[in-house]
Amino acid sequence: RDLVRFRDVVLERISNGSVNQLTVPIATSSRSALSSRSPPPRPNWISVEASVVIDGATAADAFEIYSDLSNHPLWSLWLLRVEEDEATRISKWSIRALTYTFSWTAETMERSMPSRIAWRSTSGIPNSGNATFTDLPGELPGAPRACRMTLQV
Repeated sequence: RDLVRFRDVVLERISNGSVNQLTVPIATSSRSALSSRSPPPRPNWISVEASVVIDGATAADAFEIYSDLSNHPLWSLWLLRVEEDEATRISKWSIRALTYTFSWTAETMERSMPSRIAWRSTSGIPNSGNATFTDLPGELPGAPRACRMTLQV
């Protein structure tokens, strides 16, 4: 139930344009746009960052759902399959775009509950990124909880 709610909130925010998205130009060499914990930019890469506020969830709630990589195809229209070996921190990803299928292997570089997950590809499509989760303060005592999830790829 939480997974479906999480997916629905993210998809709703994306579809109505309330996701803040920043695209950094190709061949970015400045680290100033990235946090000190982000992987260094690579030549000819495009960096995309999106944030969404998830009402009714804490950072720990969102982290728990997002960190189960096998669930990602349930809310991503492009992902076909994600298989993760938690012991080695290696995951295998497959996506479909138009009539093409692409795959890659990634290593989870950091998993800091409940605030951050970082990864980099080790084969296939080159990519790296991180997802961060931040609790947002309630405006009133007893107000519904919320968190911000930021994805940088």
